[in-house]
Amino acid sequence: MANKVFSMKLDLNGRANVPRIEVRRNDFDTTTFSAQIMQDGVPVNLTGLKPVFECIKPDGYYVRDDALVTDAVNGKAEYTLVKEIFAKTG
Repeated sequence: MANKVFSMKLDLNGRANVPRIEVRRNDFDTTTFSAQIMQDGVPVNLTGLKPVFECIKPDGYYVRDDALVTDAVNGKAEYTLVKEIFAKTG
């Protein structure tokens, strides 16, 4: 299965421009979110910080997991979806 990477910039003080993201039930371990964390348009230094990925599943439960910092100085982190996110369809 081919890997999918969704890139986005997330600004802590503004509206994020996130593309529409669609994933299918078996996309775990192959779908990655690559984010650059910004504050007022400036990259946030993630050194010593621990960003997390969080989503709400269709059944109302949250999944929260650690993201991987890929470039701390430039505010870049990644998260690859795990199978627990797909436990319920919807």
